[in-house]
Amino acid sequence: MLVDLNEVKAGRENAIALNDEIKTPDVLIGDGYDPLHAVYLYAQNFLSVLVEQATEFPELQQWVDLYVDLEENYMPVGPPMSPLSGSYFFCWSSFDLPFGEHRETITQCMIEMARELGVQPDLIETLEVMQKSRMGFYIHEGSEGDFIRLRELKTNRQLLCHSSSGYLGRAGEIWYIRLMPPLVDGYDYHIVFTTPYVIRNVSESGLLDLVDKMIPKMTRRGYPAEYDAFMKWGPMLKYWNEYLMMGYSNFEHDVVYLTGYPAADPKAEYNSVEDMNSRQYQSRDSMDWLSGAMSGTSKPATKKVVQLADKKKKRKQAKQARKRSKSK
Repeated sequence: MLVDLNEVKAGRENAIALNDEIKTPDVLIGDGYDPLHAVYLYAQNFLSVLVEQATEFPELQQWVDLYVDLEENYMPVGPPMSPLSGSYFFCWSSFDLPFGEHRETITQCMIEMARELGVQPDLIETLEVMQKSRMGFYIHEGSEGDFIRLRELKTNRQLLCHSSSGYLGRAGEIWYIRLMPPLVDGYDYHIVFTTPYVIRNVSESGLLDLVDKMIPKMTRRGYPAEYDAFMKWGPMLKYWNEYLMMGYSNFEHDVVYLTGYPAADPKAEYNSVEDMNSRQYQSRDSMDWLSGAMSGTSKPATKKVVQLADKKKKRKQAKQARKRSKSK
C-alpha cells in the first residue's frame, strides 16, 4: 500500500464532514436518476472526496503529477474542446491509470483508505466493482422500451443496459463505453456509465481482427494477452486516449462520434497531441452542453489536485526568478 494510513485516520473528521455534502442514492433518485445509476454516482462522488483528502500525501505525488500532466495535454471536458469526455477521463484516470512500483490505481489506494476509515462494506464493494470495470466495444442490438440491448465484441455477451446520458442509438451501431453491472437485488440491467462513443466507418469483423492482432502486444507492458487486459490498459499507457483524439469526428449533447479503427501501432502515442490531432477546439466558454452529456453530476475529484499543482508551479517559478536575480 502506498499511503501511510495513520495520516488518513488523522483526517477522519474532515472526511466525514465532506461525506455529509454528498447526495445519497435516495436524494439522487429523487432528482430523477435511475436507481442503479444513483448507487454508482454516490460511490463516484465519495471516491472524489477521498481523492481530495489524499492528494497532498507524498506517497501519491507520482499519481498527482501524472494526472495533472495528462489533464493539461487532453483537457478532458468533452467536445468541442476535447474528444475526451469528463465521464470517460474520470473513469480512466481513477480505475485504469496505473502508477508506482506495484502499478496500483488511485481507486485501489482509496479502497484501502476507506476500510481504515470504517466506511460501510456496501460502499467499499461498489468501489471494488467500479475498479474492475473497463471500456469495451459493443454492438447495438435494438431497444426494449427505455433500455437498449448491447452485445459485446469478442465475448458476445448479451446485456440489457440503461444509457445514463440518455442516448438510445439505433441497431447496428458500434459503441465504445464503460458498463457498470447490476449490484442491487432486483435489477437485471447494466449502466452505460460514460457518454457513449459511437464508431462510424468500421465493421464488426474488421474491429475484431484488429483487437485479435493487438491483444498479444499486451505482454510488452507485463499484462496478460487477454481481451479484458487490452480493453482496460491498452498496449501503451495512452493508447485509448490517443484513439479518441485521432478518431473524433463530431458530437451531440448525449453522444460523441468517432471514425475509423484504433491504431495498429501502439507507439503512435509518442507523437504529440498536436501532431495526432490538428483540429482547433473552441474555448471552455462554449461548454454549457456538458451538464447533459456527463453521466450525472459528480463532485470534482481534480479540484484539489490542480490547486496543488498550481502552488508547486508558482513556487518553482519564484525559485527560478530568485536564481536569475542572484546571477545578475
